[in-house]
Amino acid sequence: MRGITAFAGLAVVLLAVSGPASAQLTDRFTPAPEAMPTIGPRLPLGKCVNISNMLDAPTEGRWGRPFADEDIDRIAGAGFTAIRLPARFSAHADRRAPYTIDPVFMERVAHFTDLATKRGLAVIIDMHHYEEIFTDPEGETPRFAAMWSQIGERFKDAPPSVSFELINEPHDKFTADNLLAVQGPALAEVRRTNPTRTVVFNGPAWAGLNEMLSSPFPDDRYTVPTFHYYSPVNFGLDKADWLDPPSRDDFGTEADFAEITRDLAKVTGYIERTGRVPFVGEYGAFEERPSAERSEYYETVSEAFASIGVQSCAWGYTNTFRLWRDEAGWLEGTDRIAAPLAPVAPEGSPVARYGALSVKDGKIVGADGEPVVLRGMSLFWSQWGPQYYEPETVAWLAKDWQVDVVRAAIAAEGNDSARQHFDREFAKASRVIDAAVANGLYVIVDWHAHRPYPAEAEQFLTAIARKYGELPNLIYETWNEPLRENVDWSRDVKPYHVKVIDAIRSIDPDNLVIAGSPSWSQDVDLAAADPLPFTNLAYTLHYYAGTHKQELRDKADVALGAGLALLVTEFGTVNADGDGPVDHAESERWWQWAEANCVGWMAWSIGDRDESSASLRPGTPVANWSDADLTESGRLLRQKLREAAARKAACHGPAPGIR
Repeated sequence: MRGITAFAGLAVVLLAVSGPASAQLTDRFTPAPEAMPTIGPRLPLGKCVNISNMLDAPTEGRWGRPFADEDIDRIAGAGFTAIRLPARFSAHADRRAPYTIDPVFMERVAHFTDLATKRGLAVIIDMHHYEEIFTDPEGETPRFAAMWSQIGERFKDAPPSVSFELINEPHDKFTADNLLAVQGPALAEVRRTNPTRTVVFNGPAWAGLNEMLSSPFPDDRYTVPTFHYYSPVNFGLDKADWLDPPSRDDFGTEADFAEITRDLAKVTGYIERTGRVPFVGEYGAFEERPSAERSEYYETVSEAFASIGVQSCAWGYTNTFRLWRDEAGWLEGTDRIAAPLAPVAPEGSPVARYGALSVKDGKIVGADGEPVVLRGMSLFWSQWGPQYYEPETVAWLAKDWQVDVVRAAIAAEGNDSARQHFDREFAKASRVIDAAVANGLYVIVDWHAHRPYPAEAEQFLTAIARKYGELPNLIYETWNEPLRENVDWSRDVKPYHVKVIDAIRSIDPDNLVIAGSPSWSQDVDLAAADPLPFTNLAYTLHYYAGTHKQELRDKADVALGAGLALLVTEFGTVNADGDGPVDHAESERWWQWAEANCVGWMAWSIGDRDESSASLRPGTPVANWSDADLTESGRLLRQKLREAAARKAACHGPAPGIR
């Protein structure tokens, strides 16, 4: 938030305010599904409020009362799902190198960040009111970068729901001409410790909308643009001397509506042109306006941006532009502040056809209660095949291979896995999930391990649940392939699943979970004898056609007969070591068995490793594959997937002669 009278330089659409207030605007806009970026990360906030004039004051308490722990509970209890946390780090950092931030202040920011994330709130840590940088941006660049080096180090282990905002509202001498030069070193320091954390990027001229449309933007795949919105400014702010009248207490004229509508068109055009989805970091109505008019403003503006799928964050909680007053409670209508709806699957896509999945009578079923057979592909180990964890690959699988589902095999084994590089692997999973949502596919996030790492699995999968658990696309696979030797289902594997699934269910009570069993997820008959105590649960079955034959199908039949739902989340057309010739005859027997029993399947793998289970030849690009790019197995799998899609294959019941 700027000084509220310092607006004369902001480029806004200047409209004469005329005529009486129109009918209420709150019915003019209807929240739409969240806009999904094609470039840059998704920033899922939901209903968001700024923690105004607290940690961003020159000293806490100078501009009103201090922040209190109960404020976080109150904000979460009011239905907010995110906070933007402005903090004046520059007032608490040395003026000389190494520009050390006062550890007491740093821990104060960390304290409220931790409280918020524990209450399920997303957090944007925003460097606010760094006044010195606006008058001497080049001179302050080293200090700016050094402060972000310290912030990045302190919060490098924060959950992915915590984002950074480098600087609030550049203005004065901090212009479009030096925007990247000044912020670039700070962004580089963030990336040193937080290589994939979402970073919010302000444009010049107080983060104005019109300036965002043309301002330079960093070449960074995890950065999101923002702008601030107080239009009409002679109502949103205390005054705007260049307008007639400079200050007004009414909101809701046809001119107001026209201005908002034009601005929505600008944002929509920006999304279409750049592929990036910005968010409104601040919007608000001056607190001395009539309460009824303020209430209508917050509802209308939030609904307006939600109507184009754009997130917004209200200014502010208390101390200024107060939505909450200690003596009076919430501004009436705060409960009607809007956010975009969950993304909607494209028409005709698998998620559009089937909706939210569940388990009924031993079958995976769609929202209509009818059995659903998902067919698709698994990506290769994420640390060894990262080039295919990209939206282009997922889009090509949807379009050309006509898959229903993709599986992200998030590596948890070895010394270069999600256990050591949480942020890196979480970002890969997020890219695949975002692409699956954009294409209307289901997506399995597979904790790809042979050994038990329950704490790490819980940390990773609950972070996925917090970010994506409201989406029907999401499926969890909690343990890819428990080993055989010295591994017992009831003693070892079942307690692991109970711990991890309990944690997931505390956040996402509904989406499908897939559980592995001993012997590389082949002992489904043992799981059937002592099943897990959860609903909407299926068990995975893994096989490789060159190695596993009727004996494994017999074990699977035992599990099906006991009422377990099965899903083949990994199989190969070759031997169990991932190599050897394609076994066409046994592959066909497995497909017939799956068809007869309404069991879906995902093939291993979309990868270019020099082995016959890989679907792609070494060096194949991320998308637009020709027949020459595919291995023998890849050509067969593509053919089977396209045949199933063409005949709209679902579930046809038992068929003779499959043994």
